[in-house]
Amino acid sequence: MIFKLVILYGLCKILSQTRQPFLCSGIYTALLTLFAYPTYGFFMGTLILAIAFASSSLFFWLLEKFNSSFIYWIVLVLGLGIGLI
Repeated sequence: MIFKLVILYGLCKILSQTRQPFLCSGIYTALLTLFAYPTYGFFMGTLILAIAFASSSLFFWLLEKFNSSFIYWIVLVLGLGIGLI
């Protein structure tokens, strides 16, 4: 779980440089692929990856949309909960 939070923090830094939320969510999902398929198998792994991609895409898109406002910090703190997926 700590590993996922560190990855999300790093991807937030990448997002601040590139301004491409779907690139960051794709990287996050690709990294989860290394852990999901061997642990859960094909069907459950695919379901977990689909949910992770959707939630991380929403997270990074919201971070990009509210980049220069107070809502950015609210989204950042609450959105780190996707590290629990």
